[in-house]
Amino acid sequence: MELACRGPGIRRVLPLLLCVFAGACSGGDPANPAAPDPGPSPAPGPEPVASVQVVPGQVLVGMIPSGAPARVFALVRDRAGQPLERPVAWESSDPEALRVDADGVLTPQRPGATVQVTGTSEGVRGSTTVSVVVYQNDFERQALGPLTPAAVAETWNAPEWMQGVAEGRVHVVEGDHTSQSGRSLRVSFPRGGVGPGGGGALWILPLGRGYTELYASYRFRFGPGFQFVQGGKLPGLAGGAGNTGGVRPNGRDGWSGRMMWSRNGRLLQYVYHPDQPGSFGDSWVWTDAQRQPVLAQPGRWYRVEHRVVMNTPGRRDGVMQGWLDGVLVMDRRNVRFREVESLGIDAFHVSTFFGGSDAAWAAARDEVLYLDDVVISTVRPGQAAPPPSPAPGPPG
Repeated sequence: MELACRGPGIRRVLPLLLCVFAGACSGGDPANPAAPDPGPSPAPGPEPVASVQVVPGQVLVGMIPSGAPARVFALVRDRAGQPLERPVAWESSDPEALRVDADGVLTPQRPGATVQVTGTSEGVRGSTTVSVVVYQNDFERQALGPLTPAAVAETWNAPEWMQGVAEGRVHVVEGDHTSQSGRSLRVSFPRGGVGPGGGGALWILPLGRGYTELYASYRFRFGPGFQFVQGGKLPGLAGGAGNTGGVRPNGRDGWSGRMMWSRNGRLLQYVYHPDQPGSFGDSWVWTDAQRQPVLAQPGRWYRVEHRVVMNTPGRRDGVMQGWLDGVLVMDRRNVRFREVESLGIDAFHVSTFFGGSDAAWAAARDEVLYLDDVVISTVRPGQAAPPPSPAPGPPG
């Protein structure tokens, strides 16, 4: 096609038309030839942090080493609930009671404290409550299988001696028979065994110093069909020489306050103290609201709590209390444990075996007992403060 251009007017208009045509072909804006090319749209920025959740929701951490160090974690999410990888800064509401490092690892400093641990990411905060206790062990971090002397030394503050461990009678187990926390400790009692030398297990957890008041709690379960025979021992607090085995305390050497089962599963507190009537400890029977003896049933988990308050030397104002599944079943408030201020609560006896000492106490068949969730604290677990202080059984 030919374009005929004649006359001066045509010559003036043609360059303008060519310029407009060229701008359109080059992608420019015909209405505004000088406008820059906007280019591609910018990429969206990173999603902001919408929530920080600190887990676990509640934490118990022991002053005494019990396996791997306790640690908290932060789950950081956006507005849609999707996880985000963001740095988290940690802080403790009371660093003198509990320290937390940059990785969320907790280091307890003072037992009895309740502390808020907070994680912050991009100005968004989340927190959890940490209770500092003297000792805690739920067995979740321990390897399955036979408990070894090295594992006992690591997780029970290096006891001076132990029975039943090297003999293979103590295992960390999981499965249908264990408690709600997943892993538990299983202790075996071979048929015919009497005392910690013939069945069960015994070691003493040192608590580092003598306390005036302590709580000890744990969960236990007799194996299915358990035959109680005449009785046997369960763990409890002690002090000084931790008198047992017919060694009567004199108020200056020691004392002990273990639990015990007797015929038909009757539960009681078995206490060595200077005012006991004979060489063997007192048996303070646990009773219900109708003053009937409490009988444990095989195959069922129970949670027990003991409270011990040392007496003022020269006075009978010591306290020994027991709870079963949160119900008060034993309450003694006139106990004399000591005659010297230096004697306190400084040990926990991990003590469970049939006996007694003679064959009449022996296990009638192979039996097992499960233990779990051991906590020793200066306050009753789950409470801000302790409650106010306000028939002879078989020897062993």
